[in-house]
Amino acid sequence: DIIGEDKETEGLTPLEEKRYQQQLHFFSLLNLKPKEIQMKLKKAKILLIGVGGGGSQIIMSCAGLGIGNITIIDYDSVSLSNLNRQIMYSENDINRFKVKVIKEKIEELNPHINISYFIDKVDSLEKANQYITGEYDLVICTADGPVYKIYEWVNEVCIKKDIPWVS
Repeated sequence: DIIGEDKETEGLTPLEEKRYQQQLHFFSLLNLKPKEIQMKLKKAKILLIGVGGGGSQIIMSCAGLGIGNITIIDYDSVSLSNLNRQIMYSENDINRFKVKVIKEKIEELNPHINISYFIDKVDSLEKANQYITGEYDLVICTADGPVYKIYEWVNEVCIKKDIPWVS
């Protein structure tokens, strides 16, 4: 189960049911139990490594779906050259840490999401092991470097800890 085991949490609030109304309807069309699926999304914990071009778009989708707990890692600040492809950022964000900007914008987009972050670069196997812990149901790696090595490190740690991951 890519979302993970059921953990004790409250059900969906009436506001969340209204927010996710369309996807609850979609789940019902697939003969799934809509509220049960949405609760799995709400309880899910993901780690997103890198919030540049790909990562900033992925986190918007995850927050929109109602993934309840998202931790992000990035060391970079927003620069003018990011703005043509990293649509979560604007000129007002230049020189600010991407993780701080993303946290603020995701909390505006969906206040039901818990966002935490680390300002750091996963630049070694040790760092990958430090951040990828058993608490996560899924790891998403969109970092662009160190080229190829980061994917090797994330893969090694995720296999060892039996956590699914995608890039």
